[in-house]
Amino acid sequence: MARKKNSGDFLKECMADALFILLQTKSIEEITISEVTALANVSRITYYRNFTSKESMIEFKLDKLIDEWIRANLSVMLLNRLILKFHGFNTPDRNEYYRQIFISFGLCGIILTWIDNDMKESPEEMAKTVSRRFFPQPDL
Repeated sequence: MARKKNSGDFLKECMADALFILLQTKSIEEITISEVTALANVSRITYYRNFTSKESMIEFKLDKLIDEWIRANLSVMLLNRLILKFHGFNTPDRNEYYRQIFISFGLCGIILTWIDNDMKESPEEMAKTVSRRFFPQPDL
């Protein structure tokens, strides 16, 4: 039984990797499922058995990578890279720039704490908690 799960994950990873290869030269909208399955050397049925969209392939790959990084205790490195990537999108308005940095590091702290606490809350619960607490919507 475990072998079947591993082979399913392998095929899913092949398709996700194929999508990322195609994304180097085309937008996600331009890429067809036929191109992905041909490059991954799997059938379209295999795609439809495992995914509902190209975005779900990306989510699968990101989830797999994040799980691997967490198991390897590389979560701090991952979050640091994300901060550095967002850091490049600064604005000439220094107040806005510092606000973005504050939010980035704060979110990273929340994520690291959540990981250290064995991720007891689901990702959806965390998203709701962070959204409500730190990005409240004004009453309409």
